[in-house]
Amino acid sequence: MNEFYSISTNENLPETEFELRNLGKQMVSATIGKPSRGGWGERTYSSQTFYRETTTKDYDEQFAYKLMNFQPVYDLEKILNFHKDFYIKKQNGKKDEFEKHIKYVVYPLIVKKRNSETQQELITDWLDKNMTDKKKNNGKLRMDFGDINSPTQFQINSDNSVQTQKIEYSNEDISKIFELIRKDLKGINNSESQELSAEIEKTESKLNNGKDIKTRLLIIGELIKDIGIGTFTSLLSSPIYEMVKPMLGI
Repeated sequence: MNEFYSISTNENLPETEFELRNLGKQMVSATIGKPSRGGWGERTYSSQTFYRETTTKDYDEQFAYKLMNFQPVYDLEKILNFHKDFYIKKQNGKKDEFEKHIKYVVYPLIVKKRNSETQQELITDWLDKNMTDKKKNNGKLRMDFGDINSPTQFQINSDNSVQTQKIEYSNEDISKIFELIRKDLKGINNSESQELSAEIEKTESKLNNGKDIKTRLLIIGELIKDIGIGTFTSLLSSPIYEMVKPMLGI
């Protein structure tokens, strides 16, 4: 079994159900066929089936398959929320643990599948909304963004202060920030830097397509803090850094 999902006791569960199908204790790992000839020269076939124990990964694969085939695709968050609610309420699990499982286990399975761009975007948007809300609440940070090309007002609430700033920035400013971060990441090869690079690439794509990137910028800021702000010497020494700090939640 897999604690992250609501799994039916019915091994013949319809594909339309939100629950995952019970895979049983064993699964077929391989079936090997062998041709032979009978006493009259006729060709016959025999086969041997091999079984293996069902693993938690099998349920991750099944969940990824269900996400890929879920209809209507624009309601994909319904099945994500269904299993999230199950994990929190029935398994007494933590919300952020489920989100991490989707981000680091399920999402990579989706990326490997062909024609999964829509599912990737919907899952990423779901993660943006859920994980960024948590980060903003934990840090007691509230940021009001306007158009990426217009003057923006930021209001930052913390335990000790309330500060309001008006900042003007453009797409070129954001692109410059990404360029500086990439420069600082050269020579660093670990999972955190790879995750930050991938996040910047996705955010840049959204920016170029005119989409809202405010939650993406906050996630990038969290990743920068995870790696260590002192690592980003090019970013810190740039005059633009002070302007973008509120956007990054730093």
